[in-house]
Amino acid sequence: MAFSQLADVAAIGFLVLAALLLGVLSLRDRGGRVQSRIISGLLLALLASASLVVVFTVPARGGQNRDCAYAPIREDSGLSHAATPEPIAVDVGQSTSVVALLLVACADAPVQLADIKPLDPLADTAEITAITIDRTRGSRSERVRPPGGGTPAIGAVLEPGQGRYPVVLAIHALHPGAFFVSAFRIDYFSRGLADYTGFASSVFVCVGSAPCPRPAGH
Repeated sequence: MAFSQLADVAAIGFLVLAALLLGVLSLRDRGGRVQSRIISGLLLALLASASLVVVFTVPARGGQNRDCAYAPIREDSGLSHAATPEPIAVDVGQSTSVVALLLVACADAPVQLADIKPLDPLADTAEITAITIDRTRGSRSERVRPPGGGTPAIGAVLEPGQGRYPVVLAIHALHPGAFFVSAFRIDYFSRGLADYTGFASSVFVCVGSAPCPRPAGH
């Protein structure tokens, strides 16, 4: 279980306990005793703080950088620690394509991708042979796609108001095993300025008949 999930569980436990104690105090506090009122106030403060923990650790459903505060692009797949996609099975020697990110130009100017690369060191079980933008086939729900197609992600221009741009990894399986791509660094140009940002992903590939344990925390 991820740390944010543990925080949610602990906070919800505090909420339930505090609510029960408040209920007991309300039944016993018929005479308006000062001590009971103080305890009730402290429990209300605990309820408020535990509620904030739940609110701030609940997985985001609207994607990453959804308010466009850190970069002129956002990631819109809605991945989170509570919704990790199932592993993708690939046979040795087989190639497949996987949607890793859904990018949106969320500012009012086009964004050109200068570079995009996974931050995880890839094992020798498989290799990423291409990273493309593919808007011509499939829908948002089709995570695995046939190999081939699309245009190179490096140099692609994301236009505002044009919806999601799927970033597709072409993967070729080499040896039995597994690897996990959890994040990408994206360099871009916008309004004549160069900058970069990072987005979490969740591409877990199992090659051949090797054991396929989920990565730690997922």
